Amino acid sequence: MSEASVLMARKNVGAVLVVEDESLVGIFTERDGVFRVIAKGRDPRATLLAEVMTAAPKTVDPEQPYPTGTRSSSCSRTAFATSR
Repeated sequence: MSEASVLMARKNVGAVLVVEDESLVGIFTERDGVFRVIAKGRDPRATLLAEVMTAAPKTVDPEQPYPTGTRSSSCSRTAFATSR
């Protein structure tokens, strides 16, 4: 988790997509770092990203209109990423 946080800070972004074999397997956000690591007293250097990321996030087609993903996301509290 520490390595992902350093990358996020260097790139000035609030989230990173976790990809394995060219497939999206998760998303890790600043919120995940705060609520799932720091607030629970976990060691960021010893915590694996897979343990605290949102696994298998739902995706929306990039051709769908903007409200589609936001409406679904706010209802289910699920992270969304655009699939390509």
